[in-house]
Amino acid sequence: MSLSCNIDGVPVFKSSNRSLWPVFYVINNLPLVERRKHIILHGLWFGQGKPEMTCYLQPIVNELLSLLESGLQWSLPSGETVNTSIVLDLLVADSVARPLIQQFNQFNGRHGCGFCVHEGVVVTKGLGSVRTYPVSVNIPELRTHAQCLEFAELAQLSQKAVCGVTGVSLLYLLPKFDIVNGFNPEYMHCILLGVVRQFANLWFDSVSHDKAYCLRKNIVQIDQIIFRCKPPSEIKRLPRSLSERKHWKASEWRTFLLFYSVLSIASIYAMYVL
Repeated sequence: MSLSCNIDGVPVFKSSNRSLWPVFYVINNLPLVERRKHIILHGLWFGQGKPEMTCYLQPIVNELLSLLESGLQWSLPSGETVNTSIVLDLLVADSVARPLIQQFNQFNGRHGCGFCVHEGVVVTKGLGSVRTYPVSVNIPELRTHAQCLEFAELAQLSQKAVCGVTGVSLLYLLPKFDIVNGFNPEYMHCILLGVVRQFANLWFDSVSHDKAYCLRKNIVQIDQIIFRCKPPSEIKRLPRSLSERKHWKASEWRTFLLFYSVLSIASIYAMYVL
């Protein structure tokens, strides 16, 4: 039986830095509808700041090892006893929690990508600076589980990060889990709240008003196109004006990317061409 695990921090109070870090499991063998009905709460951490990951992961790893080696016993309606081994295939975490679990540098640190060994480049942004990962002619080498384990052991001995790896994660103890491919790229922050929002701001912010690609003067027309859309029941939030986009949630940016932007930009383009 295969499991997907979800780990994330949840702020409890606005006036305090205390947070909850729940551990959820989804059984991948179940049909999609049934998976959502039978989500398993494995553990819960509560405290100030972020948990110390070695302590946090220890009971999780211990139980997963037991489920892999000894299996889970259950009975069929006929009375026959079945022993099933449990494996962890995927661990879902955002771009802040993931490097803590992997013992990697965060995305804004040197070699901060968890999937390749790109070093990154520090560039000026506003009054400060950010680390970016520009595409070069030579595609960066992809990380592998064995390579990261070697880097982790060297980092543990030297007490310094080696190619972005800061130490040995307890997840290396799980024989079936891949420390690189066992995590998925973080879609919500990277794409929806990152690239999509960045493009929208370039199109509609006043600072881009004189640029050729700026659509700020068309924002009222685009709003009218969006408001005429009748989203299906799968889309839970009604469309809001682009002038309120600083308050948009990730789900609203997803809807804008997949539905509204296609209609609105195509309509404005057709208006100019025709």
